[in-house]
Amino acid sequence: GANSTSADRALTCTCGEGTYDASHFGRFSNGTCYSNGCEDIGDASGGACEAAAAALGLAWDGSLGGPGCHVADVNASGVLTPTARALGYANCSAGADCVCQKCSPADCQPCGAAEYAGHGAFACEQCPANATSAVASTAVTDCVCLPGSYGAVTSAASVCSPCPAGQFSGSQGQTACEDCAAGSFAPFLGSSACEACTALATSPPGSTSSDQCICAEGTTGDTSSGCSNVDECAEGADNCGQTGQATCADTDGSFTCTCDAAFYGDGVDCAPCPAGYACPGGASAVPCAAGEYAG
Repeated sequence: GANSTSADRALTCTCGEGTYDASHFGRFSNGTCYSNGCEDIGDASGGACEAAAAALGLAWDGSLGGPGCHVADVNASGVLTPTARALGYANCSAGADCVCQKCSPADCQPCGAAEYAGHGAFACEQCPANATSAVASTAVTDCVCLPGSYGAVTSAASVCSPCPAGQFSGSQGQTACEDCAAGSFAPFLGSSACEACTALATSPPGSTSSDQCICAEGTTGDTSSGCSNVDECAEGADNCGQTGQATCADTDGSFTCTCDAAFYGDGVDCAPCPAGYACPGGASAVPCAAGEYAG
């Protein structure tokens, strides 16, 4: 079947890595079926064994005989041969012979997310807790920690730990968590993102609670009722240059200063434009090109 490999005999079909065979019968390492693939065919003396072998397209060797549970094997000549097994195998009962179903090519299905399987698997293994993997993963090392947790998956015993409060991991496969940035917080274990403080509020990096959010500099109020911007320009609380030389512009939580036209500087200290230069306003005085002048 698709995703399966086979040795010389059809009985040795096994699934490739990243897939598994969930069919109702299993296979020993030599390729023969094991007991949960057996069908109870009743008393061998009634010819049921020969009929079962014929239905499977195989010859029958009834030399073992006797009561008890038998599981069919296939010898090198392709002959279905009963092999004694202990009582208690699935579908087997005292006084009955069991004949194994002919092993068809493996029905290989891809492992799902957060699962993996090596070659010849009958079931997929689960990634460690808080870890995931791509569909059809082939090894535990394909598993990575989920967002909100951190660690390196190197074995089935690996641990993906949740990020502590005040930290987060925003994508899978992280080996360490990051502190929440200023103005945000993470109150719980295992956060994949931080929560933002209210508008115009800030908090220290790595905050764990909204109680650590305070109104930022240049604002007034409190975070419970809301922070409001202070207009430093209107209140004369700015340090811009004198009127006529610089202009103050209010921003959320702060303000900017810009030198007016005919002056230049950082907006706090503005100097008159020197001869031979043009000053459109701002920080720079631009020298006039050849053939130009500035009044």
